[in-house]
Amino acid sequence: MTTVLIVDDMEQNRKLFRIILEGEFPGCTVLEAENGAIGVEQARLNKPDLVLMDVRMPEMDGLTATRRLKADPDTAAIPVVIVTSSMDSRAGNKIVDSGCDDQIGKPFQFADFVSRVRRFLGDQDE
Repeated sequence: MTTVLIVDDMEQNRKLFRIILEGEFPGCTVLEAENGAIGVEQARLNKPDLVLMDVRMPEMDGLTATRRLKADPDTAAIPVVIVTSSMDSRAGNKIVDSGCDDQIGKPFQFADFVSRVRRFLGDQDE
């Protein structure tokens, strides 16, 4: 079974991602965390197949959370895709330096979002 962890402080974003994931990847289990600290804890406990990570969140931002996941041998192999509206060049460098596996800008095109997620999940729904 495929598991995706959504880490975003905005409930409406988590809901949107959940709707897309459950619609496009039948059988996908979706976990949620409202900040980076909870996201790191959830990733360590549940070992999801993919983490969708926002950047700007309270308690622990997404870049710090991504660095922690990538530094931990138990979670380093979990792909992390940053989903953010912060796509300027300075922010882009910080995103790349965090160790993330990909990034999706907000707002995003539905087909692009699904394609990028599928790149990491494959066709596990078949």
